[in-house]
Amino acid sequence: MSADQAPADAPEDFGRDLARFLGHDVAELWEWPDCALCGSAERATVVREGFARCPLEIVRCGQCGLCYSRPRPTSLLSDLIRLPATRNALVDAGLLPEARRVRTEALFDYGKQLHHDANYRAGLYALSRIKPTGTLLDVGCAGGRFVQLAREAGFEAIGVDIQEEPVRWGCAELGLDLRLAEPGRLPEDLPPFDVVTLWNVLEHVADPLELLLTVRAAMAPDGLLLVDVPNFAFRLAAARVAGVYEPAEQRFFPYDHLSHFTATTLARTLRLGGFTPLRFDAMHTDGARGQIPRLRRALMRGLFHATLGLVNWHHPISCLARRTDGEA
Repeated sequence: MSADQAPADAPEDFGRDLARFLGHDVAELWEWPDCALCGSAERATVVREGFARCPLEIVRCGQCGLCYSRPRPTSLLSDLIRLPATRNALVDAGLLPEARRVRTEALFDYGKQLHHDANYRAGLYALSRIKPTGTLLDVGCAGGRFVQLAREAGFEAIGVDIQEEPVRWGCAELGLDLRLAEPGRLPEDLPPFDVVTLWNVLEHVADPLELLLTVRAAMAPDGLLLVDVPNFAFRLAAARVAGVYEPAEQRFFPYDHLSHFTATTLARTLRLGGFTPLRFDAMHTDGARGQIPRLRRALMRGLFHATLGLVNWHHPISCLARRTDGEA
């Protein structure tokens, strides 16, 4: 079954209110994919959540174990929701909660990138232990904060992103080499890169394996890849206890994130994409300083490694991998 066709068991009125409000057919707004990793149609629901009166689910592949959103938004719906005027109109109509209101004309906020500095610096430290210098490409760079830190650390770093606004801002305000890219593709005439980074990118793409293969083709032999994604292990464990995990607070994971990784499925995806995982680690996002935050992070890291990635509440997971020689 192709992703652009609703299955026979899909409700006829799925997303009716949202489709009517946006002036599009349901088939233009939602896709019902099979597993992007192995192509299997065997699956079981593990998380159920709503978005704009649309009942969304996260399912687990019965063959390879990858969790993914089904249905998932089409690129058209994502582009529409990204517009501040459309987003706020949906809030006013009661289709989205007030917390989703956009209070500025632009969705891009460079200050939010600064909250990830602790993660960025930890990633640079892990990279520098193997490759302290070289060419670096940050895919999904937004305004370029990581590119900026990588350049300060000695890398010849550039960034690419599919959003024009942050790319333009990073070039003008920070003097960085940031380039616009099409979804799933990289700009032409790029040199082979010694390092490629994917910070909170892989979970947002419809076909993570395709992106990895594209990235791999842009890398030098023996190049390093650093991937950072949300860790789905805790929610998957909750689903195993409850049958289907239905969170009280709707955080829109099934809408915002299309694939949902654990350490196991991330490693499997990387290997299929032509990479050998070297090291997994638990990251932190609050950027808090001081003894207590350091102890908390140390405790979380210890629990993460001791439980093979299961205990990692509200923290992302990172993997450092090496490009595999030969064909992927």
